[in-house]
Amino acid sequence: MAEDTEKKASEKPAAKAAASGGDDKISRERLISNARDYFRAEGGSPALVAGALHGNDAEELTLDEVRAAIEKFRTQEVSA
Repeated sequence: MAEDTEKKASEKPAAKAAASGGDDKISRERLISNARDYFRAEGGSPALVAGALHGNDAEELTLDEVRAAIEKFRTQEVSA
């Protein structure tokens, strides 16, 4: 039984991190691949996170930094 509990706890590290504060740096690759878990409240998808991070060369970011980038990405004007 203890093994089942440990396995479940380790299956969703993204969900655990998303629920905690946004101070820890997480790799760009992991943020994009786990976008649905990290950014569920923002309607996160890998494409949304990749678009929001376009032009940002940082290899590691905090959840708060990515949330701010998503908000900016969603509200930016599109030129014709």
